[in-house]
Amino acid sequence: MGKSGQQRSDAVPRERVIALRLLRVPSPQIARELDITASSLSRILAEPDVMEAIAAAEHEVLEDAKRGLASLTRKAIRVLDAALDSADERIALDAAKAVTTKAGVDAATKVDATLRPLSEAKAERVAAIVRAKERA
Repeated sequence: MGKSGQQRSDAVPRERVIALRLLRVPSPQIARELDITASSLSRILAEPDVMEAIAAAEHEVLEDAKRGLASLTRKAIRVLDAALDSADERIALDAAKAVTTKAGVDAATKVDATLRPLSEAKAERVAAIVRAKERA
């Protein structure tokens, strides 16, 4: 312990500092929790091994998030694909609009405005065309 009753920075477990930093705990709170001064915490956070460990952990979290999003995207695509084949033309049209909107195509609004006044038979033909174009 130092003169003020606080721990010496060399006695502070670096793993704990890294864990708290990764949890986005504010520096003043980390210093209080570990019973060290703000300047001691700054020195610890500036240590190359600590900086590398934090960067590596943040990179791994980011990569995990990317893998998770890729998996969810594949699942969403399968759901949209099934919805495009729905017997319910409204479901198929909504799926077609979702696909075209996310693909940057402004046709979804135009398709919706065009299909509203059409008869159901014409609407189904147009929806089938939209589905076929999306598969191509």
